Amino acid sequence: NPGGTGKDRIARAMIEEAEARGHLGPAGGTVVEGTSGSTGIALAALCAAKGYRCVIVMPDDQAEEKRATLRRFGATVQTVRTAAIANPE
Repeated sequence: NPGGTGKDRIARAMIEEAEARGHLGPAGGTVVEGTSGSTGIALAALCAAKGYRCVIVMPDDQAEEKRATLRRFGATVQTVRTAAIANPE
């Protein structure tokens, strides 16, 4: 697990699928993921290795250490207000 999470294989499959469909490739590309941590860290690590831009959107109640780890991998981190799964707003 190069990214140090249990989500490295899932992230790799997501990136490989996007490459196979032509959404990412030699010309670059951007991966955007809404996550609370592990999947985003794995995606950020893979994007750094492959030269893709990575934007992670995560709830504002997540630990600063997670945001710092994502930024160390070069990801842009955007936080959003935490909301319940069922929210009329």
